[in-house]
Amino acid sequence: MQYFDKGRMEITDPQADSTSPWYVTSGLLTRELISGRLQLGNDSFDDTGQPAHVPVAGDDTNTFPTYADLGSWIDHPAPDLTGQALTAALSPSGTTTYSGDASDPETSATQYFSYQGGDGATVGYNIPKAFWDFMNQSGPIYQDGKLAQASPLFDWQFLMGYPIGDPFWCQVALSGKPTWVMVQPFERRILTYTPSNPENWRVEMGNIGQHYYQWRYHQLSTPVAPATVDLGDFYYSPSVLTVAAGTKVVWTVSGQRTNSVTADDGSWDSGDLNHGDIYYHEFDAPGTYHYHSRFYAWMKATIVVTSGSP
Repeated sequence: MQYFDKGRMEITDPQADSTSPWYVTSGLLTRELISGRLQLGNDSFDDTGQPAHVPVAGDDTNTFPTYADLGSWIDHPAPDLTGQALTAALSPSGTTTYSGDASDPETSATQYFSYQGGDGATVGYNIPKAFWDFMNQSGPIYQDGKLAQASPLFDWQFLMGYPIGDPFWCQVALSGKPTWVMVQPFERRILTYTPSNPENWRVEMGNIGQHYYQWRYHQLSTPVAPATVDLGDFYYSPSVLTVAAGTKVVWTVSGQRTNSVTADDGSWDSGDLNHGDIYYHEFDAPGTYHYHSRFYAWMKATIVVTSGSP
């Protein structure tokens, strides 16, 4: 196999017919990144329990959406919305809508693609005009020692795989600026549509090969060292700690007074802690986590969790 920014090429059976168009394929990377389930062979899988906290679109420092955030979005058949603007959106707080580009004809559903899913049930997803035109474009290819015109330029089912979810909008940082982007996951690729980009760069394939390589060979293979916070009398040190997703944060109590480590939203709490006690909590999802002491109102601190190295 060989990795590229936009995907991975592989020969899964060297003894197969090398003249077959399926002798060399591109990997089904999208599902692995979203599920955390590594495919090791035709019917062999390793469920790592660690979907990829790698941003799907925009700057590498974005914390949403990551592939892990798409677990609840894929594999849910969508109604046929052909001719309608596609306005579904994802935000850190859940599913919402975005209509800021609803008048853009490129964002309307132009094709409804259905197929039999893995469980035997029929699934279907909408494909917007921008993506459908990109997937069926014509263009020059180099064949038999000369340039020729191909229509279509590529077999989209071979290159992209089937869609596994409907398109959705999300707001991401792009070159540091908040930008609305439409995203659609396919088995082998991620497509994005950015209306504010120059015309020839509005539809792009995501860097899924790069993302997969980062996840599989860095995030999964490198254990994340724990980070430590000193809990003294009336303080947390450091008061702001930045860590990578998957880090275990350990609070060690050096103070003499009873204290606590309590999430502001109540999702985790250390219970009462005394001198010499240790409490830890693992932070798997990127985000900003505020916490406080139940005993001293002025004692507050923050954990910032990033998708990569802090």
